[in-house]
Amino acid sequence: MRLVTLVANSGAWVTKLTLSECVETYLIRERLEPLLLRTSMPALDPAAVGRLGQLADQMEAGAGLDAFMRADREFHLSSYAGAASTEMGQIIHRMWNTTQHYRREFTRLAMQGGLSATHLEHRLLLDCIRRVHAGETCIPPSVVAKLAASLRSESLSARELEVLTLLARGQSNKEIAMELRISETTVKSHLRSLFAKLDVLSRTEAITVASRRGLVRL
Repeated sequence: MRLVTLVANSGAWVTKLTLSECVETYLIRERLEPLLLRTSMPALDPAAVGRLGQLADQMEAGAGLDAFMRADREFHLSSYAGAASTEMGQIIHRMWNTTQHYRREFTRLAMQGGLSATHLEHRLLLDCIRRVHAGETCIPPSVVAKLAASLRSESLSARELEVLTLLARGQSNKEIAMELRISETTVKSHLRSLFAKLDVLSRTEAITVASRRGLVRL
């Protein structure tokens, strides 16, 4: 199956993208699809979830390229079916059409070494959908790890927050010492302490982490 672009009085042709355009399209999809899934997953009925499971089983059973592409397309587009028809959904659907023949070629090459990564993608998504339907929260392990790390971190003292604030303003150790009327040695001691608490190794990293946690404003 080849997807084509139709233009009045111009015939039909397979849509072509440059490598940078293809990469850009996938990057946009990577950001939009989770938003659509968030809306769709709770609204999928049991029959739709069951069908997703059947499609995943079918793909893992070793379907040929054409059968795999049909099942893969149905799997992903069906996972969005619970969302109301929106502009975002239409954009994602158009992007699927635009990149389908590139995905086909990627799959053809990947099949030579096995599609374990692609099957895992399907299983992870299906597991997340089933968890949502069971009333659970589906959070990626990497996010859980970051949340746990932030909960384990020690609180900064009032003085350390002052040092961090001045650090974020770009002041040197000497300038921070003068501002707070303490010695540079004491400033360095506070920096070592807050670096340890924030689990960072540099001033730049400390400012970045502190900004992300809302400890300072840049």
